[in-house]
Amino acid sequence: MPRPPSWSLRSHLLLLVGLVVLPSLVALFLAGSGRFDLAQRLLSLVLAATLSLALGWSFGHRVLVGPIRALADHLARVERGELGRPTGLAEDPTEIGRLARAFEAMEAALLVRERERQAAEDALRASEEHYRIIFDAAPIGIFFFDTRSVILEANQAFRDLLGAGPEALRDFCMFERLHQPEVLRAVREALQGRPGEAEGEYVSITARHRTLARLLTYPIRSGDGRVLGGIGLAEDITERARTQAALREAEQTTRSILDSVNDAIIVHDMATGAILEANMRAAEMFGCSRLDLLRRPVGDLSEGLPPHGQAEALAWMQKAAAGTPQVFEWRARHSSGRCFWVEVNMRRAQIGGADRILVAVRDIEARKAASAALRDAEARYQELFENLPDSIFWIGVREDGALLLESMNPAQEAVVGRASREVAGLPLGAWLPPELAAQLEANYRRCLEAGRPISYEEGADLGSGPRHLQTLLVPIRNAEGRFHRIVGISTDITERRRIEEESRERERLFRLLFERSGDANLLIDDNRFVDCNQATVDILGAPDRARVLGTHPSELSPPFQPDGRSSREKADEMIATAHARGSHHFEWMHRKLDGTDLPVEVLLTAIPWKGKQLLHTTWRDRTEARRAEEERRRMEGQLQQAQKLESLGVLAGGIAHDFNNLLTAVLGNLNLAQFNLNPESPAAPFLENAERTVLRASDLTKQMLAYAGKGRFVVALHDLNAVVSEMTHLLRVSVSKQAFLRLDLAEGLPPLEADGAQLQQVVMNLVTNASDALGESGGTITLTTGMATLDAATLASAFPGQPLSPGPYLTLEVSDTGQGMTPEVMARIFDPFFTTKATGRGLGLSAMLGILRGHKAGLKVYSEVGRGSSFRVFFPAAPGDLPARQEAGADPEVPLTGTVLLVDDEPSLLATLAPALEAVGLRVITAQDGRDALERFQADPDAVDLVLMDLTMPRMDGKDAFLAMRRIRPDLRVILSSGYNEQESVQAFLGRGLAGFLQKPYTLDALRAALKQALAR
Repeated sequence: MPRPPSWSLRSHLLLLVGLVVLPSLVALFLAGSGRFDLAQRLLSLVLAATLSLALGWSFGHRVLVGPIRALADHLARVERGELGRPTGLAEDPTEIGRLARAFEAMEAALLVRERERQAAEDALRASEEHYRIIFDAAPIGIFFFDTRSVILEANQAFRDLLGAGPEALRDFCMFERLHQPEVLRAVREALQGRPGEAEGEYVSITARHRTLARLLTYPIRSGDGRVLGGIGLAEDITERARTQAALREAEQTTRSILDSVNDAIIVHDMATGAILEANMRAAEMFGCSRLDLLRRPVGDLSEGLPPHGQAEALAWMQKAAAGTPQVFEWRARHSSGRCFWVEVNMRRAQIGGADRILVAVRDIEARKAASAALRDAEARYQELFENLPDSIFWIGVREDGALLLESMNPAQEAVVGRASREVAGLPLGAWLPPELAAQLEANYRRCLEAGRPISYEEGADLGSGPRHLQTLLVPIRNAEGRFHRIVGISTDITERRRIEEESRERERLFRLLFERSGDANLLIDDNRFVDCNQATVDILGAPDRARVLGTHPSELSPPFQPDGRSSREKADEMIATAHARGSHHFEWMHRKLDGTDLPVEVLLTAIPWKGKQLLHTTWRDRTEARRAEEERRRMEGQLQQAQKLESLGVLAGGIAHDFNNLLTAVLGNLNLAQFNLNPESPAAPFLENAERTVLRASDLTKQMLAYAGKGRFVVALHDLNAVVSEMTHLLRVSVSKQAFLRLDLAEGLPPLEADGAQLQQVVMNLVTNASDALGESGGTITLTTGMATLDAATLASAFPGQPLSPGPYLTLEVSDTGQGMTPEVMARIFDPFFTTKATGRGLGLSAMLGILRGHKAGLKVYSEVGRGSSFRVFFPAAPGDLPARQEAGADPEVPLTGTVLLVDDEPSLLATLAPALEAVGLRVITAQDGRDALERFQADPDAVDLVLMDLTMPRMDGKDAFLAMRRIRPDLRVILSSGYNEQESVQAFLGRGLAGFLQKPYTLDALRAALKQALAR
């Protein structure tokens, strides 16, 4: 459609001028008309001008100023980058509209350009990200360097290759820092505009590893072709080189294997039969080089005559190519023309990705010759078998173990009186007497069990009378390795044995006493030994009799005898005395060949022989006799020491038991007095002091019980290493300041069952004793733990008088570097109150010994003057594992109500404990001994809720009373008390429902706790 006519900007300007000028012209025209005066004319002119200006302003603002301002605002938005918004003036037909449309077109072009720039920036960022990902994740090292060879950037693979972190490569100048000429040459070539390359083994810049690497360098150029730097690509080729080396080695190994086998290996083309590959053995077998062998046609390797010609060879190959392996014998031809037998193994195989014919050729010419020789040997053997005077027989061994006669030669047939064909294939028992068959089968089975030839002599009657035979049996294996046959050869030695037996009988008469004697027996001729028995060789430790024969007695003796005389001089005198008297008896010191002196009792007896006198000499070893005497004296001393300690222990235990009863009464009365006394009373502190004194006295009785081995033990499983480690601080402050404490604790020790406090006391006693031994000079105290297994023989010899059982033991050794102890001091170290110091320390080691006896533990003491002492304790190892530690919960409060039967033979204890029990709310029935308690209980069993009873009482003790009461009422709760320890006292009650145990003396608080626990059951 044709566009409507539009006003141009010029038309609008003309219209605007017209609107301004026309009213003025009209006003001027009117003013000049003569009808208006001057004032009116001026007023008209002013009004016309004002109206013209108003109309012109209004029209100009709408037509020009408004659009122009809108365009200015739009240009301001474009300047701010706000593109894509329309001006709103594009439809204006005037020049303003055209200008708006031009602005919008320019803005659209800018918008397209901005979008293209944004897309280019996005593509650049994506490219940079892709480059960065490739750069950082590349498996090869990549780095950039400037014209000074300074590394500007490197990826992680390159840093790993150099063994350096990011900081180590900062300002890294290769020309200054690197010393490998090939690497520097590659860098220079890149900076000169050429690619560079280097390869070698390099040490990392941290010198921690070596790397086989390959380096490629390339120049980086500017747009005008200037070299700005370079890029390097470094690849770790260590593994590839190792793989290539391994591949070459595998190829060499394969080639070596093929070249070292005894068989010829040949590879043929499947279609033509041409030789493609062969090993060295093939070249040697056919008498040519490998290269010549590859050039020869296959027909040249055969005899060439049917059935060993070219056609037959190709026929075998066709069968193998069809997939069926072929094994056959063939006549091959050497390059010299000599023909020989071979065994051919031919099969189809994949070699190098292609189907080939693989042929293994074995030279069997020697085997063929051997077979012929074997046949000849078999013929000769058959002649020998038939004509040999010795008996030869074959015994077959079936798979079920049955033994059958296969064949025998004529000599054996004559012995047994049967033809081989009559008994072949039959068991021995089918044609021999049962006793003889069993004897022969036993020998045959012995040969099979030995798996080798055996030779023996045997007596047998095979039908021609008793004979003595020398038999050789040889087991023979079949192809599967099973013994399937025995060949035997028997020689009749009946006559030879008769002669030999007579000769041996005569010799036995002469040498019976000489050889059978347990003492050394020798013959002396001309002051030298000319014969001796085996006992002499054994006693002296000589390799054989030849070492003894021909020697003078002094040569087998120390240079001087115990009396100080020369051995040679005294020996000659003893020999002369024996010749003069006919015999001589004395003691002598010989010397074994290992240098050990041997005390012996010697008897020389003169014997006439062939016109002269020989001296028959006997030695009797006195070593064991002397050792037994010394051992007897040592055992007597140890037994006396053990009896002394046991007696002291019994005395200490009895005193402690009785004293504990007295202390229980005293402590009970003190507790009752405290219970009934006003806490504010002036007497309260005195009672507390008295209570503390009684408890200290109780500690003394505990030491006495520990010495007697009857101390109270709270037994649990303990880790010996943990006990020692936990005491380390206490031990260090307890020893002398000049002493150095060292621990050597073995790992993986099993637990031991012991009282923790008593175990710590043992460690403390041993360490303080070692500290005292060091004195002011100082030294080292070493605590060592370990394991030992003691058998009955070791216990009997090393721990006499100690109640130990064979089995595994944990060891605790405390050693010091002090002055050691003399034997006199060691004999008394376990005596009560014994000390080498100015003042004593009580029971000391004797109390520790009692603790060890109570734990069934042993003690071994080693000491040497000037070289320190060592105390080694052996604790029985306990089975099982250490229990996990558990937190004990609070005991529930149980009201003390009910009736208690109180049993004790001490009136003072009854008088003290009865009020104490009544004070805690219980009704009390008292009894003076076990029988009295049983009678009171029988009167009304259900009236008693709990029994508190002493163990040691007259008429009937606590054990018998307990058992009798439990027979009447099995659910009766009984608490036992004793002056001895819990283990000693309640051992007989284990598993019988004992409600509790109180060791005297005990406080009212301990009594109340035991009663609460028992009544709560």
